[in-house]
Amino acid sequence: MRFLAIFTIIAVLFTDCSQPAQPAENASSPKKGTEQKKVEDPHPKHAADRTADSLISALTWLENNPNTSMWGILLKRSKWAKDVHHGFYTVLTPYNDFLKKEGVDLIAELKYPENQNLLDALMARHIIKTPLTITKTEGMKSLECIDGSTLNFQPGVQQIEGIYYELYQYGTFHGSVIPLNGVIDLPTKKLEKLVEKRKQAKSASRIN
Repeated sequence: MRFLAIFTIIAVLFTDCSQPAQPAENASSPKKGTEQKKVEDPHPKHAADRTADSLISALTWLENNPNTSMWGILLKRSKWAKDVHHGFYTVLTPYNDFLKKEGVDLIAELKYPENQNLLDALMARHIIKTPLTITKTEGMKSLECIDGSTLNFQPGVQQIEGIYYELYQYGTFHGSVIPLNGVIDLPTKKLEKLVEKRKQAKSASRIN
């Protein structure tokens, strides 16, 4: 009997030790079925992670920015819109205030289909082939435009074709935008004639 009792105790101990220990429930541990899934950040945190798929285009940004919307509308109407939308370019961008100083009627004239060539030529002079990093411009004297033409570049005095540009560079999208305090090669005289011609045509139609 003594031998049987000892054998029973050993068997019980062996059975308890063979079972894996169960962790005690912790109030801070999530219950089964309530685990929260990790949400991935859709916005890249580093410039090296930025791609055309992860960032909006410069064209979209220009259209939606209240300071550059006028230029964004013009760019969208030009033949270069798709290039800028899908590629990596630098857009030299006059703010709306500077465009208004040039004359609202003159800028509006560029929107008409019959003036498409003027619009395309003007936009081309404001689109640089590569994303320009304005902090790395040492030694550069010219910039190549999307149409192959070149612009006189003077980083020492912050001027492009004699027009002052701001050192702040936007880059929350693929490509880049640099504010420009004016318009390069605006065909002012041609636009003035077109505006006057349009006004005369409207006046004549009212009389008739």
